[in-house]
Amino acid sequence: MKSKRYSLRTFAVNPLRRLIVKGAWHGNTPVSLKRTPPDNRRQKWVTVLALMLLILNLLLTDGFTANLPSLQAAVTTANDTIPGYTDTFRFGTNMGHRNDNWTDSQYSDLIAPLGMNSFRVKLPENYLNEFGYNIALSNMQHYQAIGLKNLTATLGVPTAAHSKAPSGDLEANAPANLYQPVFNADGSINANNYWASYVYQTVSVYKPYVKIWEIWNEPDFTDNYAATQAAWYSSPPNPADLPHWNDTIFSYIRLLRVSYEVIKRVDPNALIATGGFGYESFLDGVLRYTDNPNNGAVSSEYPLAGGAYFEVLSYHYYPQFGVKSLATGQFNNNTDSDSNIAKLLTMRDNFRGKLMAYKYGSRYPAKYFIVTESGISSQPIQGYAGSMELLRNYLIRLK
Repeated sequence: MKSKRYSLRTFAVNPLRRLIVKGAWHGNTPVSLKRTPPDNRRQKWVTVLALMLLILNLLLTDGFTANLPSLQAAVTTANDTIPGYTDTFRFGTNMGHRNDNWTDSQYSDLIAPLGMNSFRVKLPENYLNEFGYNIALSNMQHYQAIGLKNLTATLGVPTAAHSKAPSGDLEANAPANLYQPVFNADGSINANNYWASYVYQTVSVYKPYVKIWEIWNEPDFTDNYAATQAAWYSSPPNPADLPHWNDTIFSYIRLLRVSYEVIKRVDPNALIATGGFGYESFLDGVLRYTDNPNNGAVSSEYPLAGGAYFEVLSYHYYPQFGVKSLATGQFNNNTDSDSNIAKLLTMRDNFRGKLMAYKYGSRYPAKYFIVTESGISSQPIQGYAGSMELLRNYLIRLK
């Protein structure tokens, strides 16, 4: 574990309290009040200083502390420490795109005997808001009973009232009010920060069953491939090029930050994951910028870049697409089973290289990796490789 890091804001607003802590408030004699040879001028100023400290001390003990800056404990982030994860590798699946007549419990009964021991569930806000936050609780209990444990849950899909595009695709548009304060003065969750409130309620109910919380789904999905290979490494992505998010990269970092702060309040041992990234350049931006809406700049209010607010790099990989190694520059577009696994690992190495360039694994704790979407089509589509044989061989190699 690395030493705790204090934010710029803590040091900027607390100079007075830091002086008091070192001085007479805790019974220690400040250097300026130590006994000295007789000197009328010095004694005069010592008396004045002592009187000022006495008045301040009376104010502090008379219920006026709220009017003075307080010494806040440093907020621990993923730049300081990451919870340990000692569980074995877990092989899972996604529940989407199946027979609509199957319930979630029936589906889980089908996959457990096939060697699956975990999977990825969705707990969207619009669903929980409509049917109640306990709606999936019995399913979670069933999953655990049949050996599906340490689940990954994806958070997303605000209600229309809580979306920045209430008449648009709720799954593809950022939540509203992300920049509202996360906590009230008494430490409770601020209901006006809609995302914070949703995350708090969801994690409070499902923390016994979910180990990894994935924040959104594919925020870096884009049709502008050229930008991912050049512009995104030096400039923030254009929100118009992010159809699964439709907002700035700074607001996505804000989403990570709000999620991290709330989840750690509820379950300090939980792990927070990115939302299934597909491009190393988007990760580079997350590690480069803060959540400051003013161009992601560092400030007292936005002291840390996005890497401070996640512990797991979640990425998505479909092996019918080629992958270029950032280390060697070589492009692998082969689709045999050996190449498909090699490309999966190349993507991991590319992401790891970016993380290492920003000192994760040296100055800061290393991140975990998880793949929450991958697979090959059972038949060719639009010229891309696909067959049952390729699909079978790929899944066997993954296992």
